[in-house]
Amino acid sequence: MAHREAKAQDEARPSVKRPPRAVTRQMEHLIETSFAPGRFVSYDATFSFVSELETVERELAKLIPTAPAQVVALYETFLAGCYEKAEEIDDSSGDYLMKYVPKAERGAWHEKGLEAAEGADLHSLIELLVETKELERLAELVRRSKNEALENVSHYATEPAARKLEKTHPDVAARLWCVQGMRVVNAKKSKYYGAALSNFDRARRCFETAGLTAGWQRVVEEVRAKHHRKIGFMAGFEEIVAGVGPSKKPSFLEHAKARWGARQPAAR
Repeated sequence: MAHREAKAQDEARPSVKRPPRAVTRQMEHLIETSFAPGRFVSYDATFSFVSELETVERELAKLIPTAPAQVVALYETFLAGCYEKAEEIDDSSGDYLMKYVPKAERGAWHEKGLEAAEGADLHSLIELLVETKELERLAELVRRSKNEALENVSHYATEPAARKLEKTHPDVAARLWCVQGMRVVNAKKSKYYGAALSNFDRARRCFETAGLTAGWQRVVEEVRAKHHRKIGFMAGFEEIVAGVGPSKKPSFLEHAKARWGARQPAAR
């Protein structure tokens, strides 16, 4: 019996190998179950109740390396449950209130999650800081990361980060746009050259906003030196350098429709 119960509990707990969304759903279920909504916790049962919550804390901590962004949100969900449950517990000893309900605890849990996530991979950490709107930490992370490391991060993480930083840290955003463009061109993925050109165009504008024209010139020199043989790409890149980026040029279909319209006789 004890073996079956232990096995059921293990299956109910989230596995770090499962996708983040599945882990979040499982963990939210575990959190809600641990609070036993609607059941009043007597004084004699407080110790075991708090022990169960400590078990949930440990389960949250296990997820930090693989799903740091989800863990921060789950910590806050857990804390919200602690506040809600305070009305259904006889905490004469003060143990529950002292441990889980201080008003300053929300910020502490937030910091706890962020600090613990520092050891996560760069992709996960960038996603976490974007999701939690920690733009200063995000900017500092990008500044201390090498270009090679940033180029290995998927654009699913670096693109949202670059967009978030354009207004507050245009110099950092420029660097993120550049590494995205460089990743495509270095890998010779010609079908994505259009996206790379858009990245470089946004990088140029960010460099200009930050007043770092010299920084943009260094990028231009590097691209010309490394990729001058990629004729198709370089034609578009030189247009960006000249200030005629892909955002200002009509697409093929837009150009075709405009010419077609000009050929049609005026309606009588």
